Amino acid sequence: HSATPVLPASHAVSVVAVEGYMDALAISPAGIKCVVPPMGTALTAAQIAALWRLSSEPVICFDSDRAGVAAARKSIDRILPLLTVGRTFRFVFVREEKDPDDLIREKGVEAFRNVLAGSLPLWDVLWEREIAQTDVRTPDNQAALEQKLYTLIRTIKEPTVYKAYFRTCRMQLANLFWQISRSDRPNGE
Repeated sequence: HSATPVLPASHAVSVVAVEGYMDALAISPAGIKCVVPPMGTALTAAQIAALWRLSSEPVICFDSDRAGVAAARKSIDRILPLLTVGRTFRFVFVREEKDPDDLIREKGVEAFRNVLAGSLPLWDVLWEREIAQTDVRTPDNQAALEQKLYTLIRTIKEPTVYKAYFRTCRMQLANLFWQISRSDRPNGE
């Protein structure tokens, strides 16, 4: 399981992509310079490029329901081939509340700012998506997970970013598999 780094206090979120207009209207008072509603679908390549023109690290904040999480995760597959050094995305999933509009209405703008402060790097969301879909207790399933992750990472066209993702993936896989092998030993031997 990866650590969950958060945005440094000095990092101000300037662009947030949300599912719909109501979310966009509710978020505007939160001091976000630009809120974009791509209307609930996974981002297109044109939308990704447009968001990067506004910020080098936009935040995707879709609803926390099944459709919103699926759209955010599908966006990852569209973003990976387009990644370059200094251009990435972060992700926010509003827990408990259905969407940002509900959160702001019920708990205020500051609550939404706190959610944004806990945004996750693209890699963390990709990693969680893939390990959640696989029982990695067997070598065959470990191999399948490794192959799937490497296939996804190979879609990254920028060599430096590809190498960084590949290296991170290898380290996290090794750590995950080591932890599993230790937990399978009697008495943690």
